[in-house]
Amino acid sequence: MLPVLITIDTEYSSGLFRNGAGRSWADNFARCVECVTDSGPVGIGYQMDVFERCGLKATFFVDPMPGLVWGTDAIKRVVQPIVERGFDVQLHLHTEWLELADGNPLTNRTGQNLADFPFDDQKRIISFAAETLIAAGAPSPVAFRAGNYGANDDTLRALAELGIAIETSFPPGLSQSACAISLGRDALAPGAHCG
Repeated sequence: MLPVLITIDTEYSSGLFRNGAGRSWADNFARCVECVTDSGPVGIGYQMDVFERCGLKATFFVDPMPGLVWGTDAIKRVVQPIVERGFDVQLHLHTEWLELADGNPLTNRTGQNLADFPFDDQKRIISFAAETLIAAGAPSPVAFRAGNYGANDDTLRALAELGIAIETSFPPGLSQSACAISLGRDALAPGAHCG
């Protein structure tokens, strides 16, 4: 049987926060995490129900950066049900939240992607995100995916220094992405690179 890894990027929307439609964590959670529709929710709870019915496990890459705006409790509301049901939680990170936080506590820079930041800032941002994810009830992350796939080789080096061994931001099948990792589109198999 072919092994398959099912992963879900699990995140609040900085876009909804910015445009006012999701300024409160509860509204943003309902739209982006629970994914409430007229037919009912199709977000993480529904997804876990389906996985359990099918005898499958999945990894939820959770973005803790909205904790800068709403506090760690908003991240706990995402992490807790995933962990309680025995699914895997790993680290996802959208740097867009840095510009939305009152007084950016990590760096004086902002950017759309992690690759927009120099190595030292990336390391500081990833460390903060990992600590926030753990404070929200997740185990220490061993895997990472950059928001928008916006990683570069410095991201890989920072992750290696922080002890996060698995990086999943390289999407060779996407013709256009924000990924700036220096691998060719023919790099399809997992392997070591920059750390």
